[in-house]
Amino acid sequence: YLSVNTSKLVLQFDEPVNLDSINVTDLIFQSQVTSGASGASNFRLTGGDIAISADGLHVTITLTTDDINGLKSKRLLAIGTNSTFIRYTDNFIKDTSGNYIQSLNETFAIQATNYTRDTVGPLFFSFDLNMFQNTLTLHFNETMDIDTLNISVITLQTSVLANLDFQYRL
Repeated sequence: YLSVNTSKLVLQFDEPVNLDSINVTDLIFQSQVTSGASGASNFRLTGGDIAISADGLHVTITLTTDDINGLKSKRLLAIGTNSTFIRYTDNFIKDTSGNYIQSLNETFAIQATNYTRDTVGPLFFSFDLNMFQNTLTLHFNETMDIDTLNISVITLQTSVLANLDFQYRL
């Protein structure tokens, strides 16, 4: 189960696993069951916070901001259950007896059973204006789709009080 809204990935196992053995960087998302398929996209996690259920059968990984933004930057990856698959190396996790999980190679990945899409709007928090390079850089709290940017609604002004000072609409 992946929730892009909460940045949480929940994995279910058929036997208890050892929390201390989890290596999140051995977990790879891919957009199709086979990573080598035409148009396939993949993304390897770089970290995250890990929690485990009391029975050891469910692992919840809270993805890092960089990882959730990395997933969002891949247009065809993790946009629904049909584009959310995971695979892992044999170093990913051990059971409570110390046995490593059998790896899933690039030709066989597990499809997400549930998916919650991103329904939370982005936050714009700052900008940089460079008059020498004629650039305006906008900073948001998450990865943005550049194709949706409408620059005609951006207005630069000399102060917060727009009605009293100079304004320039792009």
